Amino acid sequence: MSNPSGSMGTTHLLAYVSDGESAASVRALMHRQNVHDFAVEPGTAVEATEYLKNHASPKTLIIEVPSSQEAPRLLDALADVVHPGTRVIVTGTVDTFSFYHWLMGLGIHDYLLSPFNEQQLASALVKSTGGTAQAESKKEDKKTIAVIGARGGVGATTIATTLAGIFANEQHTTTALVDMDAQFGSVALGLDLEPSRGLRDALEKPDRIDSLFLERVMIKASDHLSILSAEEPLNEHIAQHANAGELLLSALREKFTYVVVDVPRQLTPLTRYALASADHVVLVAEPSLFSLRDALRLKDMLVEGLKRPLPLLVLNREGLAAKQEPPRAELVKHLGMSPSAVLAFNTEVIGATARGETLLNESKLTALAEPLRRLALQISGKEPPAKSGGIGKLLKGRK
Repeated sequence: MSNPSGSMGTTHLLAYVSDGESAASVRALMHRQNVHDFAVEPGTAVEATEYLKNHASPKTLIIEVPSSQEAPRLLDALADVVHPGTRVIVTGTVDTFSFYHWLMGLGIHDYLLSPFNEQQLASALVKSTGGTAQAESKKEDKKTIAVIGARGGVGATTIATTLAGIFANEQHTTTALVDMDAQFGSVALGLDLEPSRGLRDALEKPDRIDSLFLERVMIKASDHLSILSAEEPLNEHIAQHANAGELLLSALREKFTYVVVDVPRQLTPLTRYALASADHVVLVAEPSLFSLRDALRLKDMLVEGLKRPLPLLVLNREGLAAKQEPPRAELVKHLGMSPSAVLAFNTEVIGATARGETLLNESKLTALAEPLRRLALQISGKEPPAKSGGIGKLLKGRK
């Protein structure tokens, strides 16, 4: 037997459902996501179990369970033939919380009332993303960190990129770095990487988002760091779906331990959701009158409007215009919060950015990144790593 029972095969998704509407939803979603290695068969958990007695398990299995009374026997039989790594989604007509709770206790990834539509299935697939790396990351506290600049040009993207690099390459934690500005995003450019179209697809068609989608569209910057950054044409309108931010960040949280989001200053439903749902908000400002005014406005919006705790303030480029900068004590007094990190102005940063370098892999700038290392440790709660002969690498970039 080439594909024995209990082994894991390469099929992305296999569904056994009896109603035509659910079957059509599976086919439509797979076609929309450009997935070809899937199959939809008429039947229930009974037929699925018979099939898997002689075939390898798919990565995701959707099975129909006729009733709560039959479910224990059917799922017990299925457990004997399905691979432990297969993500199982159950569908049926039982509409009680106790049944759902029982399924979750068994390790079922989600339950869909039958018949289900494309959107419901897409959400279930997002919840059921998994795998060995994800399972390992669940042992750690997962965090989303939103980074926003008080004004354009204060270095928020540099701060977001450096924090992501520290989490990924110095703390060795699976990390996603997402630039949410689909048209003026600069994360990819700053790392000398090719931008992708994935962000636009996620914003316009969030029902496509699942683990396979993220693997296809994210740029692998290093062993632990993946990038999502775009440069869409300025003459085109990007129609952001209402729940795009929720579905995208939910899928990223499932897949990565840390998600660092470079948030544009335009306050849209997408950016508001990113700021509201983040575990930490990092507010980047420079010691100038205009920057501090907008930092105060953003702080008030976060605390009073979104009912969040005070953001983590990063004061960047201190000393750029030393004679015009107000004393730091005065800044703290007016803002009502002390900076969590202060970075001095350094002309070398400009040249490093132009070369696609970061504060972490440019020898002249490693000391400048120390306040951000301390901030990263504050966010992660990890102890400082043992000193070694070198600094963790980000990516040199695609040439």
